[in-house]
Amino acid sequence: MAKQVIQHQCSFCKRVINVRDQYDLPIYDPNTGFAICKNCVREVNHFLDEHEAAAVQEEKHEFADQLDDILDKNKPHLIKQYLDEYIINQDRAKKILSVAVYNHYKRMKYGYQNDAETEIEKSNVIMLGPSGCGKTALLSHLAKLLDIPFAVTDASSLTEAGFVGADVEVAVRNLYYAADKDVEKAEHGIIYLDEFDKIARKSGANNSITADPGHEGVQQALLKMLEGSVVEFTARGQRKHPEAPTIKVDTKNILFIVGGAFVGIEDVIGKRLSKASSIGFGATVQGADEKPKFDELIHKVRPEDLMQYGIIPEIIGRLPVICTLETLDEDALLRS
Repeated sequence: MAKQVIQHQCSFCKRVINVRDQYDLPIYDPNTGFAICKNCVREVNHFLDEHEAAAVQEEKHEFADQLDDILDKNKPHLIKQYLDEYIINQDRAKKILSVAVYNHYKRMKYGYQNDAETEIEKSNVIMLGPSGCGKTALLSHLAKLLDIPFAVTDASSLTEAGFVGADVEVAVRNLYYAADKDVEKAEHGIIYLDEFDKIARKSGANNSITADPGHEGVQQALLKMLEGSVVEFTARGQRKHPEAPTIKVDTKNILFIVGGAFVGIEDVIGKRLSKASSIGFGATVQGADEKPKFDELIHKVRPEDLMQYGIIPEIIGRLPVICTLETLDEDALLRS
């Protein structure tokens, strides 16, 4: 038996539509006779998409206009002066972070002014220092000065996709909530991955032969995020599936800072330095009982030491700035 054909007029384009089923007329109110055809629904959706894209672009231009003022107010020496008021010692780390943050904003300004030109790589930072030396405190005060969202994520809780635990996207989701669910604000924030040394692969420089869901796989998953990509996550933190609504955040202008105590890294540095030749005029001959102090060794860290510790080379390449912190002695702790 043939379906009955009912005719309705679209309230927008005034075209008469032969309605055979519900898909011919997506929106229809029998009480008022209000109707919208499929073509008009597509036009409205297209208009809304263009309007939303134009609004996002306008917000980006507004932020780009503010960058000149931000750069003038936050020159490296001014950032260090501010940090000196709250953090004792760690002058070396303050200088490195101040310059890294300033360069990050300069990179954003260059990116907004030269959309199609050469892109400058991000100046992500890796911080090494013993527990309690002020890594998190430095960054939290830095975020307050810059008035940008700042989120701390424990890297040791992250696991490779498919294993039980938190996916790497949780770091961006934490920043999204720190920005009061403002995507545009979150895309210019700072993410700090704490306990980063805990995801070093257990085999060090050699490849692991067993499943390692909490270590090397996590480092591999972080690569694109550190470099700059669109991260998609669910608002409630559940696993992604086709029906769950997702939020997209571009990490291109998010500054990533990773840090950890890196217990034992001084032994790796010391072993490398001990291989250096101590023969010849002016060479320093170290006694058997003499061992360099931690503060002397930590500042001599090199990328190859981090590779030996268990950080994969691809990650080190995306963390070009190495920031080292000293231990705080009793006098420094009393002054704090």
